[in-house]
Amino acid sequence: MWLHPALTRLQSQLFRAQLLRMARRWRNPRRLALSLLAAVIALLWTAQTVVSVLWREPANPDDLRRWIAAGMLAYAYWHWLKAAWRPTDDPLEWSPAEVEWLMAKPVTRQQLLGYRLSTIASAGLLKAACFTLVMIPDIHRPIAAALAMLLGLVLIDLLRLCFDQFAWSLAPRARRQYASATIAVTVAGLIAIAARVGYSPQPPTGWLALGRDCWREAMALTDHWLIFGLSTPFRVAANTVLTTSWSWQTGANLLSLFAAATGLSCAVAQLDRLAREQRRQRERAVHARRRLEASSDAPALATTLTADTFHSPGEFESDGNAELALAPRQSAHATQQRVFAANLMGATAVAWTQWRGVRRFQGSLIVSFLVPALLSLLPAVMPIPGIPIGMQVGGSLAFYCYVLLPTALKFDYRRNIDRLLIFKALPISPFALTTGQLAIPVLSLTLFQLAVMLAAHWLFDVSWLAVAVTLLLLTPTNVLVLSIENLIFMLYPYRLNQEGVEIFLRSVLMFTGKGLMMALALGGVLAWSLTCQWVFGAADSAWRRPVFLGGLSSLILILATAAVWMLQRTYRRFDVSADLPAAA
Repeated sequence: MWLHPALTRLQSQLFRAQLLRMARRWRNPRRLALSLLAAVIALLWTAQTVVSVLWREPANPDDLRRWIAAGMLAYAYWHWLKAAWRPTDDPLEWSPAEVEWLMAKPVTRQQLLGYRLSTIASAGLLKAACFTLVMIPDIHRPIAAALAMLLGLVLIDLLRLCFDQFAWSLAPRARRQYASATIAVTVAGLIAIAARVGYSPQPPTGWLALGRDCWREAMALTDHWLIFGLSTPFRVAANTVLTTSWSWQTGANLLSLFAAATGLSCAVAQLDRLAREQRRQRERAVHARRRLEASSDAPALATTLTADTFHSPGEFESDGNAELALAPRQSAHATQQRVFAANLMGATAVAWTQWRGVRRFQGSLIVSFLVPALLSLLPAVMPIPGIPIGMQVGGSLAFYCYVLLPTALKFDYRRNIDRLLIFKALPISPFALTTGQLAIPVLSLTLFQLAVMLAAHWLFDVSWLAVAVTLLLLTPTNVLVLSIENLIFMLYPYRLNQEGVEIFLRSVLMFTGKGLMMALALGGVLAWSLTCQWVFGAADSAWRRPVFLGGLSSLILILATAAVWMLQRTYRRFDVSADLPAAA
């Protein structure tokens, strides 16, 4: 599985082009304000990292060793879940540009696999280097720690490829059973943790104590013989990261990790061959069955087929590909729907394309919604005295939704980067197109928040007024947050599943910026509440709460409207020939 010299040269040229392209975007005059803001955020993050590295106390080596191993195991487990629930066209996840560059070249499948493994290893280099810099107070041998972390990350990515190839080779029915098994294992683990917490001799007295107890019991489960065996390579990596001196044990650990990575690479190659063979056999069986059905139905089809049964040449369905399909003529109801969509200036048609994407990835979306739902309901289990439960659930729901879910709900401009040229040619106004792009993510997020608040009402007696007020505030906030996400994307576009230095820096800056925006939002809410209290006095006034809620919701609505206007203006000024990111 050696790498072809042309593929090595291609990697180096792509890396150089990526750096030059990133520098050119940052110098773009239209993005100067956002570039300066990103630079300030980067400086703040760097300063915070340096201060934390220089001034924090070293962690307990035993606890840190367990946390590193458990974190790697949890990351591998997440890939196992994602492989079962996320459909994919190819487990190696080739981008359209890679398909164009590589699939027609005179290279073998083994060399292509080596190219993919080399890109995985190069991405792990940056992650391992950042981990080593952040963990300087806790490690004694930085080189050994960096090598061990690099090999550990490579092992996780190789396991991800194994999981993806196994799920890709399964038939639809077997894949559904496999996905159900992953959910059953996850639920069993959560029940085991809840049982251990519930039967503890000293029950927790607050939701923070409950979280600590759940974390402690989850870490205690890692000592189970099954989980202990599964985490053995990650424990070896953790021991090597925290080694105090170079010794034969350190060398043996590194060699064992390298041997495990080599063995998994060979396993990936074999699984790739077997998965492709299984896929070909299943496609041959389907093709043979369709030919048999076509031959048996040919006489009846010849007697009943008429010219009025089919569409005109311009009427066909497309599921993401421009493939003509013969279909029955649409009914009058479908014609009315098409006219109604035209009356909405095309926004409905754009939203419908995003809805088809939601239906395709509904399994992975359900998994993505589970964690924020559980975390949002956690304050209701152990509420803070003196604060209404509805307020606690609504606050946690807002925090987890806007930190975790926008990256999962990419059914908007972020998913249609390759269709922007088509959108520019359509007779649809920028405002209608932007409305259609945001409709499905906003609707999905609002329905999720409604479901969580209804669960809080039925399980913890949260009042209907709290449910209504929470949705009144969160619905325009959904529009605001998703508009800002898309606005940043349109200013600094990228492609889905893209990796490298640029995406790593983008992720760091985005999370830091979200934290600053959350702090500014909380500061604004506090200032408005103090203003209302100062105007209406400390006594409980009948006007104070309506004015506070009305002013806050009006402010959020104004900001959301401004964000949508800026987004459609940015789309109108988007130059496909210059601003579209290069295929990678």
